[in-house]
Amino acid sequence: MRRVLLVCVAVLCASCAVGRRGGERAYASDDVRVFLEGFRQAVLDHDERLVLKRYIDPAYRHEQLEGLLNGNRRQFFDELFGLGKNRFDQIVAMEFVCDDIGFEPSTEGSAPNVQMAQCPILLTYRNGVQIEDTVFVVQYADGDRTFTIDGPRG
Repeated sequence: MRRVLLVCVAVLCASCAVGRRGGERAYASDDVRVFLEGFRQAVLDHDERLVLKRYIDPAYRHEQLEGLLNGNRRQFFDELFGLGKNRFDQIVAMEFVCDDIGFEPSTEGSAPNVQMAQCPILLTYRNGVQIEDTVFVVQYADGDRTFTIDGPRG
């Protein structure tokens, strides 16, 4: 009985830790809500590395961060999550405003196994400013990722 209780406590602690940091497998989950919650928590933790590595679409990251912005992470995050003087590291709340996420085949020259959905988000900054923005959730039919986040291009 004692071992069972110990195992239950260990499993509970592990699941809380995974949920807190976005989850080791959040990007490979079949549930978009699990993915988005991990993304939201990584943003609220201001964990740039986790957001970039686990949640941002690699092609988008390469094109925008490494290409257009010459590796300027601060500008990348501020443009993805902020407008004007509002900065990524000042985000204190993030809500997804989309009730239902309807994926549609992508038309931007991507592989046929890719679908995209727009998901409005409401960002609240430390100074009290609230901004509604949009992220694009990408769903892959195969590969080692199920979902990623894409942003505006150009």
